[in-house]
Amino acid sequence: MKRSMTSRQHAERGDPRQDLVAAGVGYVAFARDNPMLFKLMFGSERPSSDDSDLVQHASGAFATLVNGVRDIRGGDPMADADGLKDIAAAWSIVHGIANLLIAGRMGFLQPLLEHDPETVLADIIVRSLPQQ
Repeated sequence: MKRSMTSRQHAERGDPRQDLVAAGVGYVAFARDNPMLFKLMFGSERPSSDDSDLVQHASGAFATLVNGVRDIRGGDPMADADGLKDIAAAWSIVHGIANLLIAGRMGFLQPLLEHDPETVLADIIVRSLPQQ
């Protein structure tokens, strides 16, 4: 997952907001391409896992998110309540989109996603980003 997130960031290297959006698009793309693995990594129905590979991949994705929020805010988002809320907002939007798409609950977006999924996802994600 982290690779999907960071490869899009490297392709978009620009300002921190664009980088975080690119990481979010990578998160959703990974989930759509690997729904079962995504559910193993983040599913609420799975038992707590001590599977080191799953934990490592989930932690890497979370670190990419935290670093993206840090780059926008200019400081450690884990150090204050607003930063924690920004992390929660950014993660919630991409995780929610991923889950809804995998579950087939966003059929109304299908015509848009068929033509240009990366742009559509980026446009949705940007609406949740923290302000500088």
